[in-house]
Formats: sequence, C-alpha cells, structure tokens
Amino acid sequence: MILAKSCHDMDILSYLLDQKPTHVSSFGELTYFRKESMENVPNYCMDGCPHQESCPYYAPKVYLNAADWMKFPVSNDLSDEAILEKLKKGPYGRCVYRSNNNVVDHQTVMMRFESGVTVNFLMTAFTNEITRTIHIMGTRGEIWGNMNDPIIKIKPFGKDMIYVDVPVLEGGHGGGDYGVMKRFINALKYDWDISHDLDIAVQGHLLAFAAEESRLSQQTIHYQTYTEDIKHGAKKRETTGE
Repeated sequence: MILAKSCHDMDILSYLLDQKPTHVSSFGELTYFRKESMENVPNYCMDGCPHQESCPYYAPKVYLNAADWMKFPVSNDLSDEAILEKLKKGPYGRCVYRSNNNVVDHQTVMMRFESGVTVNFLMTAFTNEITRTIHIMGTRGEIWGNMNDPIIKIKPFGKDMIYVDVPVLEGGHGGGDYGVMKRFINALKYDWDISHDLDIAVQGHLLAFAAEESRLSQQTIHYQTYTEDIKHGAKKRETTGE
C-alpha cells in the first residue's frame, strides 16, 4: 500500500530532508474491510444490500457523486446510467467487505534519517479527507501544510502565526504531474543534471519496500544493509542470467 498510494509521500520526505534514512520500522494491518466486519451482505452492492442506506461505501453512492477522475476507471461514459450499469457486476461495484482485498487499510511508518531527524508517517482509509498533510516540528517553531489548502502555516515559538499563500497549480497530483514533465523537458532542453532527482525517486521507492519488509517481519530495517542486499541480489541475477 505504501508503494501504491504513498510513494509520493516518501518522495516528499526524501526531497525535504535531502539525506539518507538509517532505520525504518512499520506496522499495519487489514482490520476492517473484511467479511467478518459485515454479515449478510451480497458480493455486489447493487444485488440488494440491506445496508445500502447506512453504508458509506455503497458503490452507487460513492461513484455517482465522485469527481471524474474516480469515475473513469469505472466507465468511459460518465453518465449516471453508464456508471450504474458498470457497477452491477464490475470490480468497482464489489462490496468492500467481499472484495478479496488483502491490502492493509491502515499503516504507520517510522523513519530515522542521518542527522537524527525522525519522521512518523500515517496512511489510513479512515479519514474524511482524501489528501496529504504535513506537520513539521522544529527547534524554533512548527509548520503545517495541506495539499488541498493553498496556505502554509508557520508558527515560530513565542511569535504570531505566519500564513504563506501557495500558488495553486492545475493538473494531476496537485500540479505535480505538470512539474515533473516541465523539469524533464527543461533537463533535455538545457542539459540539466537530474541525477539527484532520480536518486530521490529511487530512495522513495526503497523506503516503501523497506516499510513493507518491516511490517511483514515485525523487525526494524537497517536501511543501508537492506539496500545493499537488494543491489547484491540484482548483481547476482545479472551474473547468473536469471
């Protein structure tokens, strides 16, 4: 789940800190979206679910009121009639308690970096907002940010709150898709060295893998040893032709 939905967060953390992690520890489980949590329900929401009025995850309720980016995986035709037809037996119409899901519905990742900075990251399904938030606690103050709020709040200790307006960028991932493509094109155009950008992206992915390794093994991962083992494994496969 961290790789699938939170690799961007690992990228952001790696970019802001611009240093290597030393240790990663993670906990998470699939505790709620299981068949044991809801009895006497059909496999598909539209097959006469007795809880359709009260269930917040009833598929027609979710997708008929969703943004277009959520509707497109369901149907290329975004009309209500087409959406409802696809939900009858399509994968997005499956009951969340009967979907054979084996992915965690909440996970926390704790990371320590070279300078001694520690990071606590939480991914959870149980939130009213689909967004990313950040809270930085430093030696001289605190900073808050929300991807859906174009304001960064800064509170220096002993001083008034400072509000910084953030330009709102159009496009996917809060304008991030546009930013990535712009930097790539400029790198080609002006022969920029973007090797550090790639290092940050790789580190974000490795943090996600390390988090899952920790979650499954219930052990703290030593990041350098973990990444060296991955490199040695890749070299071995290359040498043996696997």
